[in-house]
Amino acid sequence: MIIGIMLCIGVLAIKSCQKDEQANLRVNHYMNSCVGIEPRLCFLQQENNADSEKWEYGYEEIIGFEYQWGYVYNLKVKVTDIPNPPVGSAEQEVRLVEVVSKEKVSSDVTFEITLRDEHMGSYFIGSPEQGFELLIGITMQFDEPELMDSFMDHVYSEGTITGVFKHKDNSTIQLVGFKE
Repeated sequence: MIIGIMLCIGVLAIKSCQKDEQANLRVNHYMNSCVGIEPRLCFLQQENNADSEKWEYGYEEIIGFEYQWGYVYNLKVKVTDIPNPPVGSAEQEVRLVEVVSKEKVSSDVTFEITLRDEHMGSYFIGSPEQGFELLIGITMQFDEPELMDSFMDHVYSEGTITGVFKHKDNSTIQLVGFKE
């Protein structure tokens, strides 16, 4: 009996430590390079649907959210703290409640993605023969041969490489230049 009461108190204590909060997130039309345990791509997001140029990295997966490149989203999410997460794991679970809006960006909009960081390595895979893609399967398209040559020169040089891109479709981005 006493053990049962103590178990109930323990469960209630754990449940009271887990906070569930609703939040509004604005998710940008592209992902960018970030580092968790290893190099990867992260959402760029703003809390409370801020409409500014300042975007923060969103390291947590948004459970139930089917992201498409080329769209800016306003979302309602439920954020739950995870007590004592394993090292390197998310401290919060973020779950989609509702897609409030989904707006396609113009195909003329350019954006920058770090392709290689001098300290963390590359955020793309591939070869000139097979083509190149970002770590999450987004194809990088080179419409001009000079850009492919320049890309290859950058790949084998030292330092950080940042590409400037435009959207082609939901799974392809077009390299239009490099940030110097």
